[in-house]
Amino acid sequence: MPRFRWESQFKETEIGKIPKEWDETTLNEIVNADESSKQVLDSSYVNFISMKNIYSDNYIPSFEVLRLDDVKSGREVGPNSILVAKITPSFEHGKMCIVPNIKKIRWFATTEVFSLQPKDDNDLFFIFYLLKHPALREILESSMSGTSGRQRVQSSALRDLTIPYPSPPEKSRISTILTWFDNLVANKRKQNKILEKIATSIFKSWFIDFEPFKGEEFVEDTEFGRLPSGWAVKRLEDVASFSYGEGLPENRRIEGPYPVVGSSGVIGYHSEYLVSAPSIVVGRKGNVGSVYLMLEPSFPIDTVFYSKNTTRPELVFYLYHYLNKVSLEDVGLTHTAVPGLGIEILYAINVVVPPTPVLQKFYSVTYQLFQKINLNQKEITILKKVRDAFLPLLVFGELRVEEI
Repeated sequence: MPRFRWESQFKETEIGKIPKEWDETTLNEIVNADESSKQVLDSSYVNFISMKNIYSDNYIPSFEVLRLDDVKSGREVGPNSILVAKITPSFEHGKMCIVPNIKKIRWFATTEVFSLQPKDDNDLFFIFYLLKHPALREILESSMSGTSGRQRVQSSALRDLTIPYPSPPEKSRISTILTWFDNLVANKRKQNKILEKIATSIFKSWFIDFEPFKGEEFVEDTEFGRLPSGWAVKRLEDVASFSYGEGLPENRRIEGPYPVVGSSGVIGYHSEYLVSAPSIVVGRKGNVGSVYLMLEPSFPIDTVFYSKNTTRPELVFYLYHYLNKVSLEDVGLTHTAVPGLGIEILYAINVVVPPTPVLQKFYSVTYQLFQKINLNQKEITILKKVRDAFLPLLVFGELRVEEI
């Protein structure tokens, strides 16, 4: 069981108060910054970490396996290196990760990151969490330069950054506490991916391969090919009603229980909701064509469309999977020079509509899966809030970890 105590003896430094017995150093003293990987591997395939694969709320990135010849813009990075986004707005969003410690394949990343390789492997997680401290991020943000919308943190500011530096055992204890939270978050996300895959496989079996309906009569003459008798093809506007989300800047939000949803997913919480559950949210700007299923009342903002309350729950669940099958981003891009999705384009999509009893059965089968996904997402939100409350206290020594 971890044991904590509040520190009472501090010394003043240029970055704020830290415990009297802690040292100060610069990042340059403890990391090798922006050095290429020294791995010597002959590989025609590489793992590539793009900016979209780097998250603001967990150290574990996703990645794509690419042919080396297909990497047109990227830099090689080493396993167990810390990647820090340098460009706006990714830096301000806190995008950082640790390259997985897999040494049998070469790793590449976007050129818009700093790559930091700790000189001592035991510093890895402490440095990662330290660079999430708001005070240090403010210092780095103030160094940004460049044209509007393309500003970048200066490498000299990162190298010369003064940081607190506790003893090795305390660094290890701090890192252990904070990685507990991130590992719990990662495990719940893995559960959700598995549950989503199960729901997607049921959808494919029923509505693409028609497995439960193979003994029924089929109709031949539809634009989607053979369909079971009694199924229809309709425009989306004849199946469900969508509305534009409403503007809700961060400074107007009042902390509450209702998710604020943009084209990249849940971006905050508010005291009021715009639509009850269940509902579908579709990205129209930014992350164009993204589709989210909301199982609780929510507040969709003005970068999305959302299904109105008049849409029946069984249709909401079906359309969520159906619209995920359609490449909405491509649909939007083919009708406008500016990336975006218009409601008239969304409404014009043709949808295969099974009979209501079939939809109701699909809803009853998949509902519990998505309830578990929703519960996991709520627990993830709580875990992140607790971690974010602990982080600045731990890495600057205001709250000491005496025992793990």
